[in-house]
Amino acid sequence: MKSYLRLVSIVLLVCVLFAAGCTINPVTGKKQLTLIPEDQEIALGVRTAGQFEKEFGGKVDSPELQQYIAEVGAKLAAVSDRPMPYEYALLSSNVPNAFALPGGKIYVTAGLFRHMSNERQLAAVLAHETVHVAAKHSVQALQNQMGAAIVAELVGVAVGGDHAESAEAATKLVAGLRNLKHSREDESESDEYGLKYM
Repeated sequence: MKSYLRLVSIVLLVCVLFAAGCTINPVTGKKQLTLIPEDQEIALGVRTAGQFEKEFGGKVDSPELQQYIAEVGAKLAAVSDRPMPYEYALLSSNVPNAFALPGGKIYVTAGLFRHMSNERQLAAVLAHETVHVAAKHSVQALQNQMGAAIVAELVGVAVGGDHAESAEAATKLVAGLRNLKHSREDESESDEYGLKYM
């Protein structure tokens, strides 16, 4: 009898967590499980941004270029399906890359920027990354990669725990974000909806 009650309790807990975490994707309109609230997603991006910026050589020391990137990004943020505190920046790394952190931190590297010949190419890259944030792709991929409950707990500790716990949790989340691979479906959505943002 005790094992039956325990099983029923676990099933009910899972159902409650699923119902509480079931949200509508603002880009696609599809239902999805998201156990990380938006305020914690934003805090996660803020908490991990410095480590990512450092790994990619820091921000390019050019106020004019940073302003240009920010202005192109702001036009995309204005039409995003999900209002967020989007921030766009150019990083010094020579490795061609662009990426988005949860919560709206979006980066393009100098290595990729040098290959662009016009503003539309930059806008296409930034739009693609903006959709990753708007559609919660990074949060979903983190949940899939590390397990939803683990991610929710780590985010909670990283943004609200004591300093030692918070630093350790942030390091684990940075490692998870660094190894993050978006699904083919996520990449296709970012391409499709990114074009609409332009």
